Amino acid sequence: PHHRMNRRIQPAEAEQRLLQAARLSADCVAFTRLVSPHVAPIRRYLERFTQDGADADDLTQETLLTAWRRLDDYDGRGRFKAWLFAIAYREFLQHARSRRRFWRALGRLRAEPAVETVSGDAPAAASDLERLLDALEPETRALVLMSKGVGLSHAEIAEITGKPLGTVKSVINRATRRLIDEHA
Repeated sequence: PHHRMNRRIQPAEAEQRLLQAARLSADCVAFTRLVSPHVAPIRRYLERFTQDGADADDLTQETLLTAWRRLDDYDGRGRFKAWLFAIAYREFLQHARSRRRFWRALGRLRAEPAVETVSGDAPAAASDLERLLDALEPETRALVLMSKGVGLSHAEIAEITGKPLGTVKSVINRATRRLIDEHA
């Protein structure tokens, strides 16, 4: 009998097969399988900016709809994950511009008194770090979260945001130093 040698399909190869199936036959199941590993991280990322679960859900849905409609625009350069996060970032910026909610929230955060944390109290320290992140300018917070929270490279972040690579690196490094200094 003829035996076929089974080889393990690499994640990138599986992603390419799903991408091809989703593109060629408008296969919703393939698209769902393609994006499903990225949905929860995108939603968490968007919730950090909107500070509202319902808005994060809406923006995640808009991100996925935009990705579905623009799937042919993905040229295979860079990771698919980075392409999705670029869409999520643009959706957030549109949301923020149209509703201006994050400006009001930022103003309220700056008006709040600082919260003292007890040394060695992990929940309080995490809460303090959250407060510090929230106090960053929205675009700086976006860059830091893309790097430290999502794990995107500086080059991917530069591509997503359209900012020069050197700018991305310096903004992230300055913000990280500031967070460390203020959290210490």
